[in-house]
Amino acid sequence: MSAAAGGLELPEDWPGLGDENAEVYLDHLRVEEVLKTLRAALRSLEGEPANGALSGQGTVGEVRNAGRVGPAETGSWANADHFGRNATQASEVLGDGYRRLAEQIAAMITMVEKAVTNYEKGHARSSV
Repeated sequence: MSAAAGGLELPEDWPGLGDENAEVYLDHLRVEEVLKTLRAALRSLEGEPANGALSGQGTVGEVRNAGRVGPAETGSWANADHFGRNATQASEVLGDGYRRLAEQIAAMITMVEKAVTNYEKGHARSSV
């Protein structure tokens, strides 16, 4: 294994790590299929399940709402109140992190789509 940027371990035969003359093949149609699948999964994660509902199991909204346990739900005695406040804070952090994850996945999909499009345009122009 070879360490890449960020400490990611890659196999020694990973394209582009060794032989600078090695040819790398990119199956654009397969990449587009994968991105389409990712985008459909992301829509579900964002709250657009296949049934058209705006919320559902595992969606950002469901995670945010299911974690809303605060002092009102736990009781007014001191320990319960503190637990409720901790649960509220944890829910807010988790919900925000989950939302940001969905946003980053969407950005990654868009970036790869643009890269494939740019590659195809460059290839088409150089093949004239």
